[in-house]
Amino acid sequence: MRPLRLRLKGFTSFRDEQEIDFVDLDLFAIWGPTGSGKSSLLDAMTYALYGEVDRVGQSAAQLISQGQPRLSVLLDFEVDGRPYRINRSTQASGTKVLLEKQNDDGEWASYDEGADKVRGVKGHVQELIGLDYTAFTRSVVLPQGKFAEFMAGEAQKRREILTDLLGLELFGRMARRAGDIASKAKLEADAKDEVVEREYAGIDEGAGRAVGVAPPRNHRRGGRGGKNHGALGGGRGRGAEDLGVRTGVPRPRSIRT
Repeated sequence: MRPLRLRLKGFTSFRDEQEIDFVDLDLFAIWGPTGSGKSSLLDAMTYALYGEVDRVGQSAAQLISQGQPRLSVLLDFEVDGRPYRINRSTQASGTKVLLEKQNDDGEWASYDEGADKVRGVKGHVQELIGLDYTAFTRSVVLPQGKFAEFMAGEAQKRREILTDLLGLELFGRMARRAGDIASKAKLEADAKDEVVEREYAGIDEGAGRAVGVAPPRNHRRGGRGGKNHGALGGGRGRGAEDLGVRTGVPRPRSIRT
C-alpha cells in the first residue's frame, strides 16, 4: 500500500482543511514542534483505512477539533499499481464511509458491494492491504509513544512491548501448547508401561526373547524392589498356557535331549 494523497479537516489540530500530496515522494520526514500535528497525520491514515486510532480506539469522535461538528479524512492510496480512495467522516451521530476504485478511464466508482458500510469497508480494506488493524499498527505505523517507551523502559518492559508490537505472543502460546501435548503423551506412555508390567511381570528375559515377548522396562532394570518377580503361573493365577493365549505366542514344546 502506497499513500498518494491525504486530505483532512476537523481532525485534532487540523481544524481547517489540509491536503498533502505524496505522489512524488519516495522517502520523506514529517517534522515540527510538539503538538503541531505530526502524529495526527499518521493517525488520520489509520483512521481512514480502519476507523480506529491507537490512542482512542474506535471512539474517533474524541478526535474532532474543538468547536467543529465533525471530522473527515480522505485518503488516496495505491495497491499493486491501482488507485483507491477511501473517505471517512465521524460526527456525534455516527460514522460514514465510502471506498472507491479508479477505473481505466480515470473515473471513481464504488469498490464493491458494502463499500459504503463500515463493516463492509473493513473487510475490503483488509483484503486489499492484506493486513488487519492490529497487524498494520505493528508493522507499518508504530503508534505514538511506543518507541519512546521501548527505548527508556526497563528490560522486562521492553520485552513486553516488543512482544506486543511484533505479535510474538503467538510463539509463547505455541510453546505452551507443545508442553501440554508432551506432558499428556508422557502420562499416556507411563500408563501403558504400568499395564505391560502388570501383564508380563515375572517373564524371564531370555525366555521372553525366545518367544518374541520383550520384558517390561522396569523388569530389565531389576524390577521395583523385586515385588514383580515370580513364576509364570503365580500371583494372578495366569500360567504359561494362559499367557500364550493372551499374547498369541505359541506354547513351548518339550524337547528331548
